[in-house]
Amino acid sequence: MLESKKASAARLLLLALCTIGLAGCATREYSKPLPTQTATVSVKVSTAESSEWSDGMFGLHRIPSSQVLMSCQSGSIAAVVLLGPLGAAANAVASNAAGERMAGDAKAILQMKIDSQVASSIDLAIASRKLHGKFVRGDAASESTMLIEPAVVLCAVSETDIQPFVILKANLRKSDSTSVWKSRYVSSTGAPRPLSGPGSWTDKGGSDLKSSINQSIDQIVQLMFNDIASPYVRDEDSLVAVEAQFPYIRARSRVVGYKLAETDRYLSFAAKAGDASSWAGVYVVDKTISSNRPARPGEPGVDIVDGNGSKPTTVEASSK
Repeated sequence: MLESKKASAARLLLLALCTIGLAGCATREYSKPLPTQTATVSVKVSTAESSEWSDGMFGLHRIPSSQVLMSCQSGSIAAVVLLGPLGAAANAVASNAAGERMAGDAKAILQMKIDSQVASSIDLAIASRKLHGKFVRGDAASESTMLIEPAVVLCAVSETDIQPFVILKANLRKSDSTSVWKSRYVSSTGAPRPLSGPGSWTDKGGSDLKSSINQSIDQIVQLMFNDIASPYVRDEDSLVAVEAQFPYIRARSRVVGYKLAETDRYLSFAAKAGDASSWAGVYVVDKTISSNRPARPGEPGVDIVDGNGSKPTTVEASSK
């Protein structure tokens, strides 16, 4: 019983680390579409390496010379619960070390950058949606610039398995550097599998990992520019509850959001999570490894689902 209570407390504290400032943050700007632009927007894709402080998260391990981050959340109950803030710091150090260990000999394969693929996908999206003249990729003179910061997050969902996510952070700024709009677009393709060994993500030179990442880039860029060309309706009467893996969180989560689009393979939705939350953003989820249903009235915005039959841990109290 005591261990169960400690486990529950540890989970809540780890969630608190993932939702910094959540209690005082009622804004949900990340779920909103880009405001209509009357002047040309320059779209730039950052070539910088990813930061281990990405999205304000603790304990990420950065693969050197890359845009790849390892997220291996430590489950140390004693360090987190019994030692308070010191435990949180110890947990971050342990998580970073776990990520470095899991990367192991695969680091050479994981030293990848995805900015070129993102830029190419954006070029195709602009051309196919006849957005030339409204959006120009590169350093063209314009009143506003949209900076896209790409990253690959390899999230440990068990002691052995990894789920890869592509994250594109978008920030629209005016020429005077005033921020007009921000959001975060996230996609993942394919079921979790080990990082190393036969049949793993890095087997055969990492061909399956690269294929998954490329598919995720195409899916999320398509969604972003569909939403720009003709914004999806965010309908309060058509909310969906999606249970899936989400970046940085080892346990599965159930997240309520606006359903945007759906195909045979993928579901797109904008999470109704506070902007300070790890779950904030617009997602493309693979339906082969997730589930969804209409949200219930008053359903929590974010639940952590243990998968062991226990009651979910509510992170945000209501989707309304």
